[in-house]
Amino acid sequence: MDRARDPFDLVVVGAGIIGTLVALLAKRHHPGWRIALVDRSLAGHGATLYSAFLDVPLGATPVRRALTERSRVLYQQLRAELPDLPLRDLPAVFLTSEARVQERLDGLVRDATSAPRRVDAAAALALAPPGFRSPEGTAVLGEVRAARCTGPTLVTTLLRAFLARPGSVCLEGVEVVRVSAEGDGAQRLTAHDGREWVAHRTALCLGPWLGSTRAALADVPRHWRVKKITALHVPVAPHPDAPVVYLLDDEAFLLPQPEHGRFLFSFRSEHWDCEPEASALRIDPPDWTRARNILERYLDVRGLELGGRVFCDAYSADTDPSVEPLAAVPGAFAVGGGAGSGFRLAPALAERAVHALEAAGTGR
Repeated sequence: MDRARDPFDLVVVGAGIIGTLVALLAKRHHPGWRIALVDRSLAGHGATLYSAFLDVPLGATPVRRALTERSRVLYQQLRAELPDLPLRDLPAVFLTSEARVQERLDGLVRDATSAPRRVDAAAALALAPPGFRSPEGTAVLGEVRAARCTGPTLVTTLLRAFLARPGSVCLEGVEVVRVSAEGDGAQRLTAHDGREWVAHRTALCLGPWLGSTRAALADVPRHWRVKKITALHVPVAPHPDAPVVYLLDDEAFLLPQPEHGRFLFSFRSEHWDCEPEASALRIDPPDWTRARNILERYLDVRGLELGGRVFCDAYSADTDPSVEPLAAVPGAFAVGGGAGSGFRLAPALAERAVHALEAAGTGR
């Protein structure tokens, strides 16, 4: 920070999984850039902290499919580059109604390690949670590789790789409250404590705060809505090789977390337009009712003490993440709209953001 008066080549606001990857990929492509990564809390302690950290090859829309395909390639590259990246592979099986088998197969991404096809239910679900049952009329799809993070250190590992490169700065506990046009395509960023920086490019990777009605940053496009992301902790010990079981028709999944001795049951909440404030969010009675109605069709959870987690994410009308320019601040972009799949789509979305930032710096 001894050159604090000089403009940064790039400032990334928000040090979650997307923002940290934007900073790292930008630095990898442009080693000479001075890059600052700024977060009002600790890196990885916003929406990313509550993530299931699950990557499955699903692409419900053409945009999400393309992002999923590219992210899987980029994750493989990152794993080769960073051997301590806490990712591990696991099998995935998908349950759907017989009538929707082809539709579901068409929505799964095929690559060198995943060739989805219909499989024998008993064999595919042999290592599912004890007592798991497949309802009558259900088809099982398998031969799919998924990946998950095995600890809370994913962002810190990526951050360490970013900071190891000269000209990289991370400021935690600093909230950017205003981004304004500086002239000549530059941006002026003002922090809550009055500090200011000038940047040639700015990426606002704000997660659910993109859709917050209380967001202090002006000129952020307002077409995102915030929805709760909810999951239960099911205290059933998984087999070390247990698959993630995706209940496609219910928009839910059971993710084994053997390091915690439990499964994570993620399901869709219909609580919209909430504010991304952890202290105000709860798994409320409608969430519990919906979760139990789904879960009890597949698993007997009577007598189990269920806990869980809840936060939120930003959604666009078509659920596609995007890189949106700020009309009044040339060279600044809002990056996000993960719609609950930020971990899965983060590398490709970050790469798209870097391409947009590169173009902005050349005046295109």
